[in-house]
Amino acid sequence: MTLPPQTGVIFGLVVDADSENRLADVVLAMSWQERDVDRVTLRPVNRERTASATTDAGGWYRLCGVPTDTWLSLQLQHMGRTGPVIRALVGDTLGIAVRHLSFSASTARPASDSAASAPASVTDSVAALALSGTAMLSGIVRGTGDLPLASADVSVRGTRGAVKADTLGRYSLSGLPAGTQMLEVRRIGYAAVELPVELRSGVMLSRDVRLQRIVNLDSIRVVASRYRYREFNELRQRSMFGHFYGPEEMAAERTGDLSDVVGRLPGVAVVGSGSRARAVVNRGPNKGCVIPIILDGIPGGGFSINDVPAPAVGAMVVYQAGEIGPAEVDWTCGAIMIWSRR
Repeated sequence: MTLPPQTGVIFGLVVDADSENRLADVVLAMSWQERDVDRVTLRPVNRERTASATTDAGGWYRLCGVPTDTWLSLQLQHMGRTGPVIRALVGDTLGIAVRHLSFSASTARPASDSAASAPASVTDSVAALALSGTAMLSGIVRGTGDLPLASADVSVRGTRGAVKADTLGRYSLSGLPAGTQMLEVRRIGYAAVELPVELRSGVMLSRDVRLQRIVNLDSIRVVASRYRYREFNELRQRSMFGHFYGPEEMAAERTGDLSDVVGRLPGVAVVGSGSRARAVVNRGPNKGCVIPIILDGIPGGGFSINDVPAPAVGAMVVYQAGEIGPAEVDWTCGAIMIWSRR
């Protein structure tokens, strides 16, 4: 089979996490962001694409024509319940990816539960909606030179499981739901890691994680920064509204989470933490509205405010609800425009 350029296929087996039996008639829903350029305005746009497949009698699924080198969001749906969102990538070299998945009806969310698809910030109580079970997960977080890395934040998305690695890099989580879950590991100065883990009820899974060091801020020297963020500077000169953070202001921030910066602004609240944090309007008629994020000119559906670490931000402007900004964006809930460090 010959695949068109920049397209591939992802397939795999779906099993019951409680019995290990193969599951038929499970719907695999998939979505991804497709970047394009508007032919009229010549501005970059971000469009969400979707696809789905159903497992056969042997529990196998296959999706053809998916984009390569693009993060795909996968979610299992079966018998009125939904699993967590899992991320996968199809490499451009072969154009083929194998992603086996498992599903536990006993720990999955009901399909009617809005938290199954809604950002954590629009729910009244994230903790009350967190999934739980009897699965366990432990391991060691390692950094440069494969040495143990202390104080990394380790969590399983959508659960109460969240700890910090100890001085030897060790972490241990319990009370986790069974099935394919997403492990998230973050530490200031290192690129965040997200990887799927196969959890089983009453079983301890061991999984070590390696983080890659990112730019050391102490070695950065900013030269002629005014011209490196042209759009930001143009907005700063002509706009009557907005809170502006240039390279100098961002360099002065001593935090890894961008939510710490945005959360100090009047009219803005941060709901959730870590990768589940969302910035929302906290006053006026649009209270509770999630503030959209535009990263390097591309709107990002579902972005967390902490998906871009504060040290990686070169410039930022925050428009509050009702403030006038660039005409091409709906400012009902305000907006956060971010330019990554160059």
